[in-house]
Amino acid sequence: MNSITTYGTIQVNDKDYCFVLQDHIVRIVDANAIYMSDFNAIKNIECISGVTFDCRRILFIDCKFGSMFYGNGNTFTISSYILGCKAFDESDFAFSRISFYSAALNMFYSPLNAKKHHKDAEGEYKWNDFELIPYEDTLKTFTYKGNHYSFGISRNVNLKYGTSILGNVRTHLAIEFDSPIDYNGVLLHTQNVYDFLRFINYSSNIKLDEIELYELNQNSKSATYHIFQEVSEYENDQLNSITINDIPQKKLSALYSCAVSLRNDNRLHLYFPKDKMHRRSITPVDWLSKALVFEGLFADTFKDYKEDNINFYKTKTKIIDDIKQISFSNKHQKNYRDDFIQHIERYNGILAEKFNHVLSLYRNVLEPIIEYNRKNLCEFTDTEYGVEYMKYRNKLAHGDIQPIGDIQVAVFRVLRALVYLLILKEADLSENELKGIINKLFN
Repeated sequence: MNSITTYGTIQVNDKDYCFVLQDHIVRIVDANAIYMSDFNAIKNIECISGVTFDCRRILFIDCKFGSMFYGNGNTFTISSYILGCKAFDESDFAFSRISFYSAALNMFYSPLNAKKHHKDAEGEYKWNDFELIPYEDTLKTFTYKGNHYSFGISRNVNLKYGTSILGNVRTHLAIEFDSPIDYNGVLLHTQNVYDFLRFINYSSNIKLDEIELYELNQNSKSATYHIFQEVSEYENDQLNSITINDIPQKKLSALYSCAVSLRNDNRLHLYFPKDKMHRRSITPVDWLSKALVFEGLFADTFKDYKEDNINFYKTKTKIIDDIKQISFSNKHQKNYRDDFIQHIERYNGILAEKFNHVLSLYRNVLEPIIEYNRKNLCEFTDTEYGVEYMKYRNKLAHGDIQPIGDIQVAVFRVLRALVYLLILKEADLSENELKGIINKLFN
């Protein structure tokens, strides 16, 4: 986000204050001299409403007071803000539509899909003679949780005299809501779109360039949403990311659902690389974090794993029953007993067989990765993948940080693909569709 200084007034505890906004920092004017004690007891305010110097509504979100770095009392930081587009607007900031623009959206659904080439007399397409197809013909739509989503290729024409650029063609994702949303809904859907773009790129380096908000029955935007992101220039392309051509339109909703559901899994922030360089690197920390995510997803996905193994459960039950029969003389020893029981209750087989179980389910999908490993890294059987995974994972988990060799790289290349396949399990994609996606992202 470009640094823009904005002035205006806000209201806190029924009292008006002048403010200056620059970047994500809001300073209350003359607070040290006049309002020194007004903010001493305030730490966080969910949102603060105000009016800018040009009479537009502004809503600061996630306001944190009292940071020693930025000042004491007279300054607060924000994570984002909503700014009205019209002066003297008395609306309640309830929105029925939101539109997102991003270079990552242009990658997912290229604006080039909006052009239609003309043919010459021989019926050959003329590469430099084309027209833009109607906007409605570019729409790719789906429904998720009752809301209507559409990827479309918009076009803006600049007719101002003397301009050197006629206009702009770009992709956007629009969401129309069955009932209006407030700023909390704006935050939620922005997080969802970010998670979707992060997922299809296998990267967290995603910038949402513009977010437009529309009120009910309004064709022109009524507000804009601004978030603060520490990201570099977008760097992915269609060769190493999922595009709209990789997914049947009827399965867009399922793909979106898989991606946004990750917000509920705190493990997955460990999984996605920060950027292109991080995506290409492998460190012991990256290796272990991917392993932890895999094991968490395995437990969630295969809750009935080993249920048909009667001897396994008989043994497990017998051990727990025997431990419960042991009498302990003090609370400290009883804690040991409870800890033993918890470990045994969680135990659901050895790591090697879990890894190989998922590998066997998706063996055909992973064939290109395994073949690459065989030719360039190491040649061992499918069963050995799980064994090598367990050996290196356990060393790392117990503090034995061993250098990464060809074997660990080969396992890692399969491991990160297995995590994606477990996430995509609910999308019901075909084997060929999965193979195409996994090959693009990880091979």
